[in-house]
Amino acid sequence: MNEQKAFPFKETIIGGFHFVLKFLKNPIQIMKNTPHIPMAEAITVQGALAALTGLAMGLMAQSIFTLIWGVFLYPIIAIIVCFITSLLLYYGANYLTKRDFKYQEIYTLVFLASIPAYFIRILHPLLASIDLLGLAISSYLLRMGLIYSFGVDRKTASKIVMILYGVLLLGFVIHWLQFVNLQQDLYQMEWKKLESF
Repeated sequence: MNEQKAFPFKETIIGGFHFVLKFLKNPIQIMKNTPHIPMAEAITVQGALAALTGLAMGLMAQSIFTLIWGVFLYPIIAIIVCFITSLLLYYGANYLTKRDFKYQEIYTLVFLASIPAYFIRILHPLLASIDLLGLAISSYLLRMGLIYSFGVDRKTASKIVMILYGVLLLGFVIHWLQFVNLQQDLYQMEWKKLESF
């Protein structure tokens, strides 16, 4: 009888966090030699890391809503953004370099490059624009990974990362404008309630 082993969730999380600590000690060296990480493990560790940093962000904000959002929704959003970013990078890198990269390797590269952004995002409740610093650091690490792990020339790697940074920056600006608009709407609703008294 052929038995299938269950996914080693606990071991993956523990091993993943050990790897993240190793990564944080020298991210450039890891990006220069991007390891092969199975997709399921990368997604599991990414989700757990996003939940942990989302929890810290919620505690920093001292808001139950931010805490719940950070633990339950932020991991899902982080994984979706990583999938989309990896897809854009996959097609962009394959087109611009005329090579055939594997999606799983690109996903691993994007996930690893985004690790500093998760930790920087903890400070988001104090300074919303801190996300741009995380995005810039991730872009730099992504460029390093493209050059050293994938052998993409510096000019092409810079072009790919700048285009990707521009798309993500546009997303940040749109999100920020929507947030400001929502705040103004809530303020006006509260003001009308006060006037009605």
